[in-house]
Amino acid sequence: MAEHKRLARILISNDDGIEAPGIKLLEKIARTLIAVLENYQNEDGSVTIPEALRPYMGGLAALPAPAAGKRK
Repeated sequence: MAEHKRLARILISNDDGIEAPGIKLLEKIARTLIAVLENYQNEDGSVTIPEALRPYMGGLAALPAPAAGKRK
């Protein structure tokens, strides 16, 4: 599988500013999601859910691959 890396330049802000605790939490969640997707993606495009996260995913073991033609 060819490795594709993109730099996501996303700015999230609110009235409390970019250093607000809620904004920092969103950043941590996004970074965790990206790490899981990068490290657990299978050849077919599906993503294996790490054992430690399965209780939070309702016991789901994997996310299915995107349907053909819907990738961008």
